[in-house]
Amino acid sequence: MMAVMAVLLPSIASAQSPAASVDATGVDGAVFGGAIVFIVLLTLVSLGVFVFWVLMVIDCLKRDWPGKVLWLILLVGGLFLGINWLAAVFYFFMVKKPNLGLVPPAVQAPLPPQPPTAAPTA
Repeated sequence: MMAVMAVLLPSIASAQSPAASVDATGVDGAVFGGAIVFIVLLTLVSLGVFVFWVLMVIDCLKRDWPGKVLWLILLVGGLFLGINWLAAVFYFFMVKKPNLGLVPPAVQAPLPPQPPTAAPTA
């Protein structure tokens, strides 16, 4: 990194003449500030997605069910393919919280009427 800066810094410094200098509050400052905000937001979102993925892997490891191996392959394989966020979202909606209140519970058929019970005779 230092070697790249050492090579590029003299050429950047000589490219700007004092007459063509613009103060830092101009357009250059706004573009630089916007880029910094974008990078910070992208970093926070990426970190959040990674934490969500880790939580889904931990949930998958804690469960004892037949689909465990398949979902672990999908979750870990998604990390290597760059789609770990997609695998984690699918796992969340298909395994961890399959209904989430989006699908109404099954309506049970009403019970048939019970025949009246005879009153006990004394």
